[in-house]
Amino acid sequence: MSLIKHLNLVDLRLIINIAQSRSITRGAHSTNLSTASASKRVKNLETKLGVNLFVRTPSGITLTPAGKAYVHHARLVQQQLERLSVDLQRYASGTEGHIRFHANSTAITEFLTSILPSFLKDHPETHIDLFERMSVEIPDAILSDVADIGIMAGRPTHDNIEVIPYRTDKLVSIVSPQHPLAQRRAVPFRQLLDYDHVCLPDAAALSGFLHSEAEKTGKPLKVRIQVTNCDSVCRMVEADAGVAIIPASAAQRHIRKSDISVINLEDSWALRELYIVRRKNRQYSPIIQKLQKILLEDADLQNR
Repeated sequence: MSLIKHLNLVDLRLIINIAQSRSITRGAHSTNLSTASASKRVKNLETKLGVNLFVRTPSGITLTPAGKAYVHHARLVQQQLERLSVDLQRYASGTEGHIRFHANSTAITEFLTSILPSFLKDHPETHIDLFERMSVEIPDAILSDVADIGIMAGRPTHDNIEVIPYRTDKLVSIVSPQHPLAQRRAVPFRQLLDYDHVCLPDAAALSGFLHSEAEKTGKPLKVRIQVTNCDSVCRMVEADAGVAIIPASAAQRHIRKSDISVINLEDSWALRELYIVRRKNRQYSPIIQKLQKILLEDADLQNR
């Protein structure tokens, strides 16, 4: 038999207070009830539970074995409710939260990896689930409540998506100094498809994007080797293992320590506007608002 429907927070406090004071009158007073109301509540509760919780003795009221079990669990429930209250206050004050964050490759490797560690350090009770996704997948994740916030390339067209300009970045090609294209200032993506490529893993959003663009040209993306990060990509290109396409911000960071040539792409999609996206008309927790504010402040600082 389920007893949950018979549980009442006032009754829980009343039984605890009566047990502590060994008096219905004093227990009722501690619970802000009249003695008559408290007595009626105890009687009704015992009837619903089918057990007696108290026994009257010359020295006062004592608990029955069932009453002791009730008080034990009532105190546990009370403690859990107090913890719940503290946790909810943290969420309300913006000191704690759980953020589901979806972003494309560029946003994660070039920006979020430097911003999120300090954010988490300043908010030790906040947890972030960060997932790398292709930009075209992110609006659906927001609308289906799989993600709270996202960063994507290109402005989404969904009416229920709030769009906030974040940064501008572009994709560039990198080649070894010995490569036939090394002296070129710009090349079309289609021409790069004639050469072997050094790529990130298939699961990386950038790899998926490049394969998609290659399909549009009718030519395959010839993957010679896949490595896990842009640093490894640059090292492989420097060793003439193939050409690669990476964010310009990554290329500029690595050109100082790698012997590579950076070539602009002539394709319009290479220039990428990044946007913070989230669902319209949704009340977001203070911690998500704080994260968005920090992202925009960092972008503004870098653009100066």
